[in-house]
Amino acid sequence: QKQLTKKNAKSIRKCILEDGKRVVDTVLDISDSGRAVKNDPALFVLAMCAGLGDDFTRKYALTNLPKIARIGTHLFHFAGYVEQFINREMDGHIKTY
Repeated sequence: QKQLTKKNAKSIRKCILEDGKRVVDTVLDISDSGRAVKNDPALFVLAMCAGLGDDFTRKYALTNLPKIARIGTHLFHFAGYVEQFINREMDGHIKTY
């Protein structure tokens, strides 16, 4: 399962670099329509956008955060996810994703 998550993260990163706004819009659409069983995957992808995207994508992801993170627990999960990506970027390990 861990290997699958890494592979998915690599694919998501490529999508963010190609069109970060579209990734955020897709997350919003899936979350708003109730098509996801859990909210954590949406928070994870939104955190990737906020931590790895260009300036516009980062701002767009953060602006739309309240639409995905609807309760306090969601905010804590989001913060934990985005911290991982920011720390990796600062350490120069971002290429693993």
